[in-house]
Amino acid sequence: MNKRRLLTLAKYLPGVPRKRFCSIEWANELFTRKNERSYENGTSACSIGWATTIPSFARAGFHLKVNDTWPWAPSPYFPPHEPGIMSVAAFFELCEGDALYIFGEYDVDRVPRVLEGPKQAAKRILAFVKTNGKIPSSKAVCA
Repeated sequence: MNKRRLLTLAKYLPGVPRKRFCSIEWANELFTRKNERSYENGTSACSIGWATTIPSFARAGFHLKVNDTWPWAPSPYFPPHEPGIMSVAAFFELCEGDALYIFGEYDVDRVPRVLEGPKQAAKRILAFVKTNGKIPSSKAVCA
C-alpha cells in the first residue's frame, strides 16, 4: 500500500464541495472534456476522478482516459495497466479487492455509497491506512 498517496488523497478530498462529488462514477463527461480543475460548470467526480487532478498524481502518470466507445465514461488510467480499477490498484499499490473496498461504489456488505460525500470517503481512506489495510468486516477481499 502506498500510504503517502492514500494520505495525500485523504487530505485533499475534504476540500471538494459535496455538490461536485459523485461516488458512483469516476467522473462525468464534462469533468473530462473541460479538464476542469475548479468546481464549477457542473463537473463531478468520485475520489479517483478528483485524485487525477492532484498535480503530483498527474505527474506520476495517473489520469482519466476517455474511451472512444464510451466518451461519457472516462476511466482512471495508470500506464501500462488496464484502465479502471486495475490502474487504481496499481497506482495506490493495493490489491484489486482493497481498491474496490476503498474506492468502489459499494461497501463490503454491498450497501451503495451513493449518498457518500468527500469527507466520508476521506475518513474511509484514513481508517484503512491507520489499520494498516485491515478491512472492518469478516469479508476480507484480498488473500
